[in-house]
Amino acid sequence: MRAKDVGLMIKLAGAVGLPLIVVLLLVGRSTGMLLLPPAICKAVTGLCTPMPMATATSTRTPTQTPIVMLTATPTPIPTMTPTPTPLLCAAVLASCMYDDFDFEVQQLSPVTQTVTRRTAGEAEGLQTRFVITNTGNCRLLGGVVLGMDPDNLSASQIVATLPPLLEQGRRTQLTYTWPPLSAGEHSVRLTLQFKNAQCKDYNIPDREFPLAVNLTVVLDRDDDTIPDARDACPDAAGTAALQGCPDRDSDGIPDKVDCCPEHPGASAFKGCPDTDGDGFPERNDGTCPGLPPVDQCPNVCGKDPATPGCPMCQIVFDRCMRQVCVVPGPGQEPVCVDESYECNPHEVCETCP
Repeated sequence: MRAKDVGLMIKLAGAVGLPLIVVLLLVGRSTGMLLLPPAICKAVTGLCTPMPMATATSTRTPTQTPIVMLTATPTPIPTMTPTPTPLLCAAVLASCMYDDFDFEVQQLSPVTQTVTRRTAGEAEGLQTRFVITNTGNCRLLGGVVLGMDPDNLSASQIVATLPPLLEQGRRTQLTYTWPPLSAGEHSVRLTLQFKNAQCKDYNIPDREFPLAVNLTVVLDRDDDTIPDARDACPDAAGTAALQGCPDRDSDGIPDKVDCCPEHPGASAFKGCPDTDGDGFPERNDGTCPGLPPVDQCPNVCGKDPATPGCPMCQIVFDRCMRQVCVVPGPGQEPVCVDESYECNPHEVCETCP
C-alpha cells in the first residue's frame, strides 16, 4: 500500500470519527500486511519495529514518509449480526439511566374468542395481538418479548421481536401465538427485555404483563358454520334456514324429507313437482307413502281416476231429427212421424277447470 493511500485512509478516519489505529489494524487484518508510520510505532511500544530508511544516493528521489511493515496472519472477518455492539449501545443509549426506561402494553385481540373445529380436541394456532409503546425517556434497543414458564421462572423463550430500535413515544404491534388450548380461560405472563447502556440484557423489575383469552371451542363436523348442537344434520353441510340440513334442489324442503330431492317441488307433494297443477305429482320413486299416483299426462291437466292425471274422455252424439213413416195396412196411406236420433259421434275430454 502506498503512502498516499495510507494518508487517504487517515483523512477518511478523521471524517467518520474512527480512531486511526483502528483503521490501520483493520487494513492489516484484511490484507495480511500491517502498515504503521514510525510515529505510531514509537507511541505504542513493541507494536512494530521500524524498517531502516534507505541510504541516500546521488540519484534524487522524492522524499517519502518512512513506512513500517509488519507481516500479520490474515484473520477471517466474522459475519455481521444484528446484535447491538457495545459501541452502538453506548452511542444510542448515552446518559440513559435505569429509571429512563419505561413502556406500556395494550392487548388488542378480545379476551373472549370462539374457535370452530370439525373434530374434538384442542384449538391450535390461536393468536393474540398486542401493542407495546415506548413511554420512557430513552430508546429501546434490541427489544424482545419473553414468555415466562410458570413451572420454571428462570426459563423463558422469545415469543415476539420488536423493531431493532423503538424511539420514545413510538409503538409497535406484535402477535403472540398460543400453544394448543382447550376450552376455558387461559393467560400467559410476558416480559420485555432490551439492551441497557452497557449493552447487557435488561428487564425492568416487576414489569411482567399478562395476555388472556377465554376460549370457547365449538364442534362443527360438517363445516357449515352451524354448530353441531344446533345442527339438525350435523354430518351433511346445509343452510341456517333449514337448521343445517342440505337442500340440493333449493325448493325449501330438506333433502332428508324430500321425496324428489333432485327436482324442486311443492311441500304438498313432499318436494315433488306438479307442473300441470292437476294434483298428481310427476315423480314419485315409491319411497314416500301418502302421495297421489304419478301423473300419466304430466303436460295436461286431467282428473281421470282410471288414468291418473289425464283428461276424462267419452264419446258423445249430436241429436238429429228425421221423419219415420209407417203403413198401417194394405191400401192405407203411410203415417209419418218426426223423431230424434243420435248422430255425429265424437270424443269429448274433460280437462281441469
